[in-house]
Amino acid sequence: MNNGMRVGTLLNTFKLIPKILQDTLILDPHLHHQRLRRRMGNVMLKLGGRCLSGIYHGPQVPPEKLLSMFNLENQIEELRNAGAEHFEFDDDIIFLRPEIARWWQDKIPYLKRLREEGVTFSEHLSQFGGLQVDSFIPEIRRASVQAIGRMVKLFEPLEPLNYVLHLGGDRFFRYLNTHAIDPVLRQELDKIFPRSPLKKYGLRKFIQVLVWWTQHHANSTIVIPSVLEAMAELKKIIPTAKICLENLEYSDFDIMADVVTKKTDVHICFDVGHDVIRNGFGHSRKFILKHGQKIAQVHLHDIRKIAVTHYPSGFKEPVFQDHKPLGEGSLDLKKDVLLPLKQVGFSGPIVIEDYYHDPLPSVKILRQAVDEINRTTVP
Repeated sequence: MNNGMRVGTLLNTFKLIPKILQDTLILDPHLHHQRLRRRMGNVMLKLGGRCLSGIYHGPQVPPEKLLSMFNLENQIEELRNAGAEHFEFDDDIIFLRPEIARWWQDKIPYLKRLREEGVTFSEHLSQFGGLQVDSFIPEIRRASVQAIGRMVKLFEPLEPLNYVLHLGGDRFFRYLNTHAIDPVLRQELDKIFPRSPLKKYGLRKFIQVLVWWTQHHANSTIVIPSVLEAMAELKKIIPTAKICLENLEYSDFDIMADVVTKKTDVHICFDVGHDVIRNGFGHSRKFILKHGQKIAQVHLHDIRKIAVTHYPSGFKEPVFQDHKPLGEGSLDLKKDVLLPLKQVGFSGPIVIEDYYHDPLPSVKILRQAVDEINRTTVP
């Protein structure tokens, strides 16, 4: 087992999900309809396998093996051969339907054997479906904790290293940021005060300060107390040292993390793409050096400019999208992520999280980069 940074990937891959949905297909109570749907699904998977075989496996994959390319066991073997030694489960797809949870339950014996071979696991707790463990409404918070308990139980035999947790309060901060930041704010004020630059400037500054105050006030009086209460509840289900709070795009993570990580023994899952979208390229190093001793896991993906928003004022704002495969964006993997992680002594999993892309190319890039960093001396 590697004692340094561990190369990992999310198992919510674009090859695995179609196979799970195909295996758990129950769309029609009439058996012949169900058989027809399954047959059509197999045809689609074979066509997909034929396309993928030329990319990753060479053009000579026998027809009878095209479907097997989508099997969990084959995908994990492929990813392990590329250097992956850690896998993360995404609860949202697993608990979408009871049949899918049972599908994963049947895989537990196989996954336990991987655990015995040195493979490690983590679990990304559900971020959709209405779960909000930090809700200021007690009934919602308690129900969310109860649902998480059901999710945690499924993978308990695998002894996950970490449980990654999104906090729902980010939605509120996203709403504030969407409606009260430049250049949108400047554009709206141009309509109200077309000939009064002083009034426009004064009101813009006032609104910006008001938004800043609202965010800080909401964090200190609502979000942080709710998170602390949630941690007290989750402690009955999960050792809090295994809970990793993830930084998100729209909330000021530093304000919350500075308090919560001091008052509890929770850790941090550092999402590189979320940090870049909020703070820009190059900030990742600052985040890692500040929170390094609390970071237990990293979510890694590239970030790419996909469009430019043009405003009537002539201002042009780039639009960035994360969760891209490594090498397809502007992230400096070694300088901004791996070297700072080595500097703070990080030895946890780095999980490729590019969702609807095949993680295989990114795993290979990360494996090579981590091996090179491990041979580098960092002051």
